[in-house]
Amino acid sequence: MTCLGLAGVSLAFSSSSAMNINSQVINELGFVRHILSMAHPAYGLAADQYVNDYEAAYASALQLVKMSDVIESAVPYVQFYLTALYDPHLNYRAQNLRADQNIWAGWVVGWDGLEYKVKFVSSQASIGSVPPLHASLISCNDLPIADFLRANIAPYLDRRLDLDAPREKAAMALSVRSGVVVLPASKNPQSCTFEHANNEFTYPIRWRGMARKDYEAVYEIPRGNFNVTVIGGVMNWVSVPSFIERPERVTSFLRRLDRINESLPLVLDVRGNTGGNGMIGAHILTTLGLGSRQRAESLNRRAYWRVSTVGIHALEGRLSNLLANGGESEAYDWLRKVHGLMVAARREGKTWLIQPDFSSRLVIPSRTNVPKNPPSKVFVVTDRYCASACLDFVRALKMNHSIIHVGHVTDAGSRYNDVAYVETPMGNRLSLPLKYWVTTEDPGTPLIPSRIFKGDIRNTESLQQWMLAIAEEY
Repeated sequence: MTCLGLAGVSLAFSSSSAMNINSQVINELGFVRHILSMAHPAYGLAADQYVNDYEAAYASALQLVKMSDVIESAVPYVQFYLTALYDPHLNYRAQNLRADQNIWAGWVVGWDGLEYKVKFVSSQASIGSVPPLHASLISCNDLPIADFLRANIAPYLDRRLDLDAPREKAAMALSVRSGVVVLPASKNPQSCTFEHANNEFTYPIRWRGMARKDYEAVYEIPRGNFNVTVIGGVMNWVSVPSFIERPERVTSFLRRLDRINESLPLVLDVRGNTGGNGMIGAHILTTLGLGSRQRAESLNRRAYWRVSTVGIHALEGRLSNLLANGGESEAYDWLRKVHGLMVAARREGKTWLIQPDFSSRLVIPSRTNVPKNPPSKVFVVTDRYCASACLDFVRALKMNHSIIHVGHVTDAGSRYNDVAYVETPMGNRLSLPLKYWVTTEDPGTPLIPSRIFKGDIRNTESLQQWMLAIAEEY
């Protein structure tokens, strides 16, 4: 993933210090619209519905800008434009964010799967009155909370309110602001009403700076390192919190996987994993004897890259990054091939490039010369944040019917992926996908576990005790 200057592309949309903020935002919207038409796969597919949705959202965003008396940031207006396609890989963010940009109301609401409840309140005396912990949120600005989120929050963040992760994000945006989460001033709630112990309480929203202690609690998402442990001497627990990692650390991790005891049940824990390099997941499957690389990718029959200047620059940036971080490798060789094919396709005036096969040469030393047997029982644990390459990994696992999926319902993905970062005239960052998959599955559908964990899935000890009991049932 690479940040692109694209100076030549942006000349027609360059901003001027003489412009007022409204004009700059209109200029920014025009730039983003141009990049999408030039590089997004949906435009290249000439899919009328997608293009019509883009254009309708662009017109609406433009109207919002023109009607706004005060504009503090371009972020909400560009996001309003982009969220119209319900594509999690397409978004726009301010760059150079600072911790002191975080402000909040002193409380945070989360989605527990059934309703919105207060999940954290500040202990800072200066915050003042806050709703009780675990109180149910009923309304904001006298609108039922579901209606308020749908009308005032989701269009500027993520419109997919049928999914738990976007619901959680929308709920947090009610009371937390940052350089990433920015809403037009007119969309901010003025007050919210809660129910607790059969009583209703209304609290005005008063924005304050966020202390470091509160920041760490508010943004707590399961993170950690690749890890292999044995729980109670009876269960292998493999943590895979990300698919973004340096090649040498991946190789070290895979060596550890090769040494696990296949006679014990295995839990693959992907909590906090929002995606990244899908080949890491494929290598994990191969090492565990749960499928070859080809099997891991079999849900995705073929990928097509949109041929564009944006794509060429993105690939050049990734090649430079790979050289700077470890030198040439199998990934470097493959990307260099894709880049060469795209340059040739651009020269020939082609719109699409069929993605070439990736033939992995990664060799993990094995204890034996025979294929590794899969563990006796295999579970995969997901939370609501599993998306993109994490979803591909879980889908590949679930092709093997002996795999048991537990935890929480996942996020959903997109048929458009392989994101490039483009720097905009206002110095912000547009991320957009460069290719699309022809697939037998609907990547926009979340994955539903066969067993739902009803506790706090961030509590590893509680989750592991639950898994020990679950393993006895299979």
